[in-house]
Amino acid sequence: MIAKLLADIDVDLAGFDDGRPIATRKLLGGNNGMFYVQDASTAKDVQGRHIIPDQAFVKKHGIRTVFGMGGAYLEGILVLSIIFSKAEVPRIAVDRFPSLIVNFKMVTAALVQKGSAFEPPEPSAALGV
Repeated sequence: MIAKLLADIDVDLAGFDDGRPIATRKLLGGNNGMFYVQDASTAKDVQGRHIIPDQAFVKKHGIRTVFGMGGAYLEGILVLSIIFSKAEVPRIAVDRFPSLIVNFKMVTAALVQKGSAFEPPEPSAALGV
């Protein structure tokens, strides 16, 4: 699933092992990509493997459609979101969702630039003071 997601959003994995940023120029800044699996229980890759490999999870939770979107900050840091839906979501509806990743990137870009995206907030900031 992750391999298909990264391929669908056009991530260049060539630099993955040597520490270079893995996002392609296509994803830097404002450009984003999308991943879509209409039917999680039946969709397979070219080698005949389920794209969503945990079929027990798919069955247990009644997952039908899986989609995701991704982009990169200017620093080359990749950001991804994956959504699991119990309803079949048509591709035309999913095509409207990449704005979610754009909004997420806008809200978090300053944190990423400061290197504090994963730092807990200051107590006063959490209270809005």
